[in-house]
Amino acid sequence: MIQVLVPALAVLVAIFLYFTRPSAYVGFTIWVWFVAPLVRRLVDWQFGWHDQNLILLSPNLVSSVAALSLIVPSHRRAIQVSPAFILCGAGVLYGFTVGMLLNPSGEVIYGLFNWGAPLLFGMYLTMDWRYAEENRKTVLNSFLWGAGVMGSYGIYQYFVAPKWDAFWLQNISAGLIDPSFGQPEPMLMRVWSTMNAPGVFGGAMATALLLMIVTRSPLKIPFSIVGYVALLLSAVRAAWLGWILGLVLLLRKARPKLLVQILASMVLIAVCVLPIVQNPQLAPVIGDRLKTLGDLKQDGSFRERQDMYKVVMGVILYDPFGHGLKNQETVHNLAVDSGILATILSLGWLGTTLYLGGVAFFIYQSGRKKGQDIYVHAFRSVCFALLAQYVGGNIFVNVTGAIFWACGGSALAENQWQIAQLSQTEEAQLPVPEIATVHAA
Repeated sequence: MIQVLVPALAVLVAIFLYFTRPSAYVGFTIWVWFVAPLVRRLVDWQFGWHDQNLILLSPNLVSSVAALSLIVPSHRRAIQVSPAFILCGAGVLYGFTVGMLLNPSGEVIYGLFNWGAPLLFGMYLTMDWRYAEENRKTVLNSFLWGAGVMGSYGIYQYFVAPKWDAFWLQNISAGLIDPSFGQPEPMLMRVWSTMNAPGVFGGAMATALLLMIVTRSPLKIPFSIVGYVALLLSAVRAAWLGWILGLVLLLRKARPKLLVQILASMVLIAVCVLPIVQNPQLAPVIGDRLKTLGDLKQDGSFRERQDMYKVVMGVILYDPFGHGLKNQETVHNLAVDSGILATILSLGWLGTTLYLGGVAFFIYQSGRKKGQDIYVHAFRSVCFALLAQYVGGNIFVNVTGAIFWACGGSALAENQWQIAQLSQTEEAQLPVPEIATVHAA
């Protein structure tokens, strides 16, 4: 019963906020993505394990409420959909059609939600560009508090191994998940915080830490400290490298005064974080993972990924239509640990071309305006940081997909809002034409 009640209540709240407080709907959606996996674990621990738990549908359903922007008239927006979303949507629909033709099932329908819901959420933010400033504050505050909450819980999870997390890990470890998740005991599990996998958590936390660089809040420093510690404890190298790339791109666009402020705050954070991670209880976990960055040939997961590429490439070369949106995670008993291969398996060559073409168009469209403010650069830096992780997993579905398109939609909306503001300023500066008056004789 509660498995149905939770997503139903989440959708009702989302619809209410959509019509009454649209910016609050944005924040609510982001938080549902953040905490739904934890709620699922608590429910399973209290009421019994369920392999298929409907609570995990909550984020997709809440995000899909954004589809109302296409059918419900509103004074806040006109229906102008960016070609980026049209191309990506066409790719997803292609994969859905193939899946329903080859293997019609609930799994394919779930795949449609998993791919489509993040797109709809990003599209909503883009269409709501007249309120880009308000939505931007909501997005930044959501990730600010998300870093504090998820980071703090992640550290707690590492040292305590809460019963509900240990219970979940025990149930999914029976051949269903990579043993690299660790053991359900304190200081023996990798951190995934409120998410359901270290990789997903790493991408979300890296995003939060990048966005906090341009967020103004007295809580930024303490939340950053716990966020960086939790990110390191996740041991997700792709997220670490993605964060570095995003930081470099963001610093390149920062003005000198802001650059000094950013560097000063990061030095302060580093001074606080380094002594913590050098703790004997933390250093081995982080240090061992860092060593593999310099010697990938000795890294078991790297060698396994090489073998997987050889096998899966042979499959997709002779199957150009793809397998449809059936969330295929294995091929010939090998885990598909690659975002691009997972995309081709789901969307086929045609669908993948359409989807990645839409992503390329978004990158072009969001970066073509000169003189962009730092917020646009921050959102774009996050997108590039996530794209850098594409080699290790599919970033366009689940919470990483929602984060990618939330930041992508925010960047496009911010650009459009700035253009409108500039046009209004230019119109206000135009000289007022003189009106000739006729004087009576």
